[in-house]
Amino acid sequence: MKTISVIGVRGFPGVQGGVEMHCENIYTRMHSCYKLRIYRRRPYLTEVSARKFKNIEYVDLPSTRIKGLEAVIHTFLAAIHIIFHRPDAVLKIFDHIIIIIDALEYELTNLFYLFIVFIYFVFLR
Repeated sequence: MKTISVIGVRGFPGVQGGVEMHCENIYTRMHSCYKLRIYRRRPYLTEVSARKFKNIEYVDLPSTRIKGLEAVIHTFLAAIHIIFHRPDAVLKIFDHIIIIIDALEYELTNLFYLFIVFIYFVFLR
């Protein structure tokens, strides 16, 4: 079974947001030959977030709700966890451009020869 780690969502289920809803709809329907490891931000989780899905493992990391620091802290902690748990692939999801954070994460995980896929969501209004 292939393991895919997902960084960049605040979490699901029960976390409000367009990217979170999109990820919940896709990842809960993925084929059972993949094991997903979703890195969630603890301050955003609710009682609904305790719901479990088949083949999805949650890693709840500490974070803050302060804009600018939230993504930095979460990305760094997730990258450290990923280095030690060696998934087959890493999905980095973002709906806004944070070049410095993504560059640091890329370099940190690239040192350990991990396969990384960047996904950028564009929402048209």
